[in-house]
Parts: sequence; C-alpha cells; structure tokens
Amino acid sequence: MRKVTVIVGQNIMDIAMQEYGDADAIVELCDMNNLELDDDVYAGQVLLLRDLTESDEVARYYKSKSMMVSSTLSMVTEEVIATGSEEIIVMNNDSLIGI
Repeated sequence: MRKVTVIVGQNIMDIAMQEYGDADAIVELCDMNNLELDDDVYAGQVLLLRDLTESDEVARYYKSKSMMVSSTLSMVTEEVIATGSEEIIVMNNDSLIGI
C-alpha cells in the first residue's frame, strides 16, 4: 500500500494518471479512498494507492523522472499601469514589474 499527497491544481484524474499511468484507474482510486468520480480533492489531502505492478509502466516512468501531473493551468493576470513618463508598470499576480 502506498500514499500520495495531492498538490495544488490536481484532481482525481491527475492522480490516477500520475500514480497508475492510466485514466481507467480513477475508479480504483475512488474505491480505495471512498470518493465519488466527481468529488474534489484538495492540496495536502493524502490518498491511499495500491502498489505498482509490472503493467504500470507509465507510472514507473513518471516516478523515475519525479514528474507530477496537474491538468489545471495557472492563470497569469496582468494589469498595465501607465505613468506620466515612458515607464510602464505591469502588475503580475500581485508583483510589480517596472518596464
């Protein structure tokens, strides 16, 4: 038996792909953790997993490369603030960048 901790942006399908290399494993993952297919998981949540088998080649590859699967795209928002001079200030995710 193994465990995995959910990271920010991951959902149940991401975990199934990352840990088993197969989207069909979502059913097994849900069964092992008393989850429904449409349940949300949260960052820091620990899920139980079965041990890998010979047929879990994709998951073994992900592990060997320390790859994490997350289907959520990080949205970058920018707000341009014009000043009286030729300077432009860009606010990017609460950080100010002078250009």
